[in-house]
This record gives sequence, structure tokens and C-alpha cells, in this order.
Amino acid sequence: MAPDVLQRSDAELWEEEDWSVLLEQIGKQTIIPIIGPDLLHVEIDGQSMLMDRFIARQLARRYSLTCPDGATLNDVACTLLHGGKRQENLSAAVHKILKDAAVKPPKPLLQLAGITHFNLYVTTTFDSLLAQALRSVRKLEPKVIGYSPNKKDIDIKSENLRYPTVYHLFGESSNLPSYVISEEDLLEFTHALQSESLRPKLLFDELKNKNLLILGENFPDWLARFFLRSTRQGRLSLTSTMEILADSRLQNDENLVLFLQRFSRNTRIFRGGGPVEFVDELWRRWYEQNSAAASGNTAAQPSEVPEEMPRGAVFISYCHEDAAAAEQLRSGLAAEGLDVWFDQEALQSGDRFNFKIRSYVEEQCSCFLMIISQNTERKLEGYFRKEWDLAIERDRGMAHNRAFIMPISVDGTDARDFATLRPEVRKYTITPLPGGKVTPEFVERMKREVARFKST
Repeated sequence: MAPDVLQRSDAELWEEEDWSVLLEQIGKQTIIPIIGPDLLHVEIDGQSMLMDRFIARQLARRYSLTCPDGATLNDVACTLLHGGKRQENLSAAVHKILKDAAVKPPKPLLQLAGITHFNLYVTTTFDSLLAQALRSVRKLEPKVIGYSPNKKDIDIKSENLRYPTVYHLFGESSNLPSYVISEEDLLEFTHALQSESLRPKLLFDELKNKNLLILGENFPDWLARFFLRSTRQGRLSLTSTMEILADSRLQNDENLVLFLQRFSRNTRIFRGGGPVEFVDELWRRWYEQNSAAASGNTAAQPSEVPEEMPRGAVFISYCHEDAAAAEQLRSGLAAEGLDVWFDQEALQSGDRFNFKIRSYVEEQCSCFLMIISQNTERKLEGYFRKEWDLAIERDRGMAHNRAFIMPISVDGTDARDFATLRPEVRKYTITPLPGGKVTPEFVERMKREVARFKST
């Protein structure tokens, strides 16, 4: 290849300014992290090794095979399959190895779990370490979905965009051969994901329309090209969304780098280290900007959001972009024993809004928490504005000393900067709760108002 070609395309590699773009898009919740095996450096008996290498070593030991240094799970699985071992037996053995291993989530997964603007995580590994990281950091039970080419309709739902969710694109560990342990499995899963009937449509729509943060995948050239083309569902040269790749293998694959630079103009390739170094720097920069939200990761274990709102519960109204702050607010109040409810399914159905939400706001909730921010300021239309109008109408029939509507500013915006608020809302005192983190004073106020409602 001509040196002058490489020199011209070098400008398309990662630059300092790209950090600002990435952090801005994370704040807008337009980024989906796609997490690969090279982020899984785990501690085993005082040694750090890739999870894939650990499983390969244990599987080889189980079947009395010699396992050379650097052997992968694919290497061991292929040897055993060629020797006559059954696929289902190997899957069950790998599953047991994972269950028996006392492995803690590695630092990069804990850092990614701590970025509260992320809700939907896609992983190409089959282990449970990412879900464990979310439990540890966010103190909640994430939704976990494992794709399988043998089943239909294994897809995300609208609430998975508002609540921490892990989607295992190449299957989740189980006793059944329903996840990838060899390159042949990988080929079969990749083939199935192209099928209209087997593809998780809503997930792929999200991947198509969002920016992708691809970390430690270690894909070979052919799969990297095919994976990007599949997620974008069109020519890479015509894609308007962005891909950011942090991958040790990619840095040394000049043919793939050149292909991406020629045909995927919105792809950025990080060359300041591997995926672990990238995540560490991303976490540091994100935390500097969002320390208030990040500090909420130590909150007490929140209760799950019930499907139906209990009478007398606190109703939280928010726009999609403020989902992380809404969850922080909810979990903080729930930890203090209050019934709190918000809609996790983005109010997609007009009928659902008219019959269920109207009843909750007009009759059943004790208090109405209105999350306002620069995100709500930018959205001139939305279901949350319908909720606000219902609450305002109910408030008109209440005594003047009854605190029903409580506007909450979650991003530090001054009340004077909210130009889109209705005049009726401006009479209420706006309470600043950065990132949605509750204060003792706010909790006591909520308890008083809920008690007043229940006494009537």
C-alpha cells in the first residue's frame, strides 16, 4: 500500500477533540456500548488473565488436554469437537466452569456500569460479569437478555432503553448449546442475525440509529466489516452515525484500518492504548463532568418499579434523556420506604396514556415530581408535557397550602433559564437535586406530603 495514502488518512484517527464529542453524545444518551472479550482481564489465583484464556485452560483440564499458553476457548473447543465430544456437553461444561469460578467483574466493566447515562449494554461475551458489575455499582437488578438463533422474538423492549439492560448478542451461558464457544458457533449466530424472522428488530433499529462505542471485540477483519455493515443496515459510506473503536487487534490490522478510513467516514479509531486504557480514560473524563450522578452509585438497593402504581405513590414525570436522573431520584426515595412510580415503557401507546396514566396523575398519586432540565427545555413536544398539564389541572382544585406539584431541577439549570415552562409552573419553588440525588430535607418533605394525602 502506498505510504502517502496512509499519511492522508491518519487525520481520521482518534484526536483530543473526539473526547468532547463522545462525552456530549453520552450525555444525550445516543451512545450504545458494545463490549467484547478483551475487556475481561480477571484475577485468578493472583494472576491476571483474559476470561477466555481462563475458561480454555479449565476446559482443557477437565478433559485432560494439554493447553499451551495463549490457547483460546475456540482452540480447545475445536480440538474436543474434532475428537468426538458433543456440543451440548461442552456448553454444559463451560457453564459449570463459570458457575464454580469465584471471579469478580474487572475494573473496566465496573467503570462502564458506573456511567449512568448508559442503560442498554450490548455484549458479545456469554458470561455474567457485566450484569454483576451493574448490580455492584448501581445497586439494582439489571434486565438480562440472551439471543439464540433457535428462538424467535428475543428482543429488547422500550423500557430497556430506560433501565439498565444487558443484551448478550452471541448468547448467554447455560447448560444448553445456545451460546458461542467456537468460531463455527460464531458463524451460525452471525448468519441467523441476518434473517428477518430471527433478527432482534428493535435492538438492530437502536444499533442502526445510535452511535456505537465498540470496545475490545478483537474481531477478525471479515467479521469486523460484516458486523458494522449488519448494525448499520446499509452502506457504511452513507451512514450518518458514529462508531468509535478501541481494540488492540484493530490497531495492528492496517488493511481493516484503511478500509474503515476509506468507506466509513464517521468511524474513529483509538490508538492511545487498548480498550482497557480507553475505558479508564473515558471514565475519568465522564466522572469529572458527572460526579454528582456518579456518587449516587452507592445508594441503597432500590425496590423494583411495580407494573401498576399503588395508590398514594409518588409519581415521577421525566423525558427519556433524563432517565438516569429519574432512576436515581426514584431509588433514593424508595430506599427511604416511599412508594415511587414512573413509566418504564416510554408511554408509546396513546391508549395506555389516556386510560392508565391519566388515572394515576388525576386521582391516585400523592405527589407529582416534575423533572425539568435542559433536556425538557429542548423538547417542545412529549408525553411528559401531557402529564404536566394533567397535574396542573388537578392542582387547581387543591388547597393553596397543599404541595402536590414539585418541580425538580436535575442539571443545575437556574429557574430563570426555563423558557418553555407554563406560567402556572413558575409559581412553584424549583428544588435543585443534581443528578436526581435526594437530600435528607427533601425526603422528610416527601414523607410529610405523602402522609397528608393518605390521611384524607
